[in-house]
Amino acid sequence: APIYTRGESQAPQYRDSPFAVLFIAHLGALIFFAVKYIPAFLKEASETYSSQDNHDDYVNLTFEALSDKDKALMLALPTISGFVLSGLGLSVLIAFSKQFIHLSLMLGVAIPTVLFSFFLWGQQFPGAIFMGIFALMNAAYYYCLRNRIDFAAANLAVASSVVKSNLVGLLSTTLLFSIMSLIYGIVWSTTIAGYQYSNSSNEDGSSYESNPNKVVDIAMIFSIIWSLQVFGNLGAVTTAGTVGKWWFEAEGSDSRSGCCGDACDAAKRSMTTSFGSICFGSLLVAIIRTLEQIAESAKNDNDGEILLCLVSCILGCIGDILEYFNKWAYVYVGLYGYSYIDAGKNVVTLFKARGFSSVITDNLASRAISIFALVLSIVGGSFGLIYAKVSSVDLGLDPAGNAVVIFL
Repeated sequence: APIYTRGESQAPQYRDSPFAVLFIAHLGALIFFAVKYIPAFLKEASETYSSQDNHDDYVNLTFEALSDKDKALMLALPTISGFVLSGLGLSVLIAFSKQFIHLSLMLGVAIPTVLFSFFLWGQQFPGAIFMGIFALMNAAYYYCLRNRIDFAAANLAVASSVVKSNLVGLLSTTLLFSIMSLIYGIVWSTTIAGYQYSNSSNEDGSSYESNPNKVVDIAMIFSIIWSLQVFGNLGAVTTAGTVGKWWFEAEGSDSRSGCCGDACDAAKRSMTTSFGSICFGSLLVAIIRTLEQIAESAKNDNDGEILLCLVSCILGCIGDILEYFNKWAYVYVGLYGYSYIDAGKNVVTLFKARGFSSVITDNLASRAISIFALVLSIVGGSFGLIYAKVSSVDLGLDPAGNAVVIFL
């Protein structure tokens, strides 16, 4: 059997640089088109708004309807409660990681069983059969993995300890990458809207039906897939780098930079020396996902032709596999500073040496984290509901809707 050896830290240098240059050039092209077409979107939006006779008929969800106190609370409550809940929740996850894994596996059996009962009671036998089989499969999965839960729980507890000790830094970098994604999404969507308006309007302002430019459509789909992949993977590499510093240097070293600690150092590496590797792996996924979207579009245009359905399904599976492979590859990129190809080789060696053990451990931990996130969401939403009940804030929604908006 192949012998797996731990990776080695690489000398700091820019890796896979051509892909970083390509990504930045692609962003430059988007900015060029944004400057050209966003004014058309703003013009259309202004004309549409000014043509409305009564703007008060629309639900006002802006801060203009709120007092200064409510504005401050709506900004402060989600931030403070999210930080506090995350810190407390991580302590709970560290202490009860094994129980969270058991709970996630039990829910995997209980939920299909409940649905099986409902389908059976309603005499929906195909649904009952499907849910029954699903429940049995999850029960078998639970039984077969019962001896691996302790190891997975130990890994989860260690990972949670890393996150807790670098909570401020990881939350800050996650927020940064989320803002980058949000800004990109706004620019991308307004550029698309402006392009469509510019190509469906005459100089006198009258509109006409234009044929869509499929090349532009494909390019824009590819752009947003690639960009969102990159922004998301920046977070993954940053987290891996933070874990590596904590693990290899006894919970970090004295060289921590400010309150962000090791997370800011890892984020800096992910946006500089490792940025090309992130762009490389994300590019491969973007190509597959774009081809999948093309196949989906062609399938819809041809009334679901069997061959196109098959192609779309195959591309979807390839994309899922590649995204999962990238998740492991970026661990090596973040931990050791490997190029994408070298990181991929290490992942292949790991899978050959350890079989599915690593995959199973990852799956068990992911299940527990999902339950943990669900519990935090319920608690956070409950705080929002309480605040909406006792305060004078009214966004024109029911109390539950107010809670969702406040804690969005």
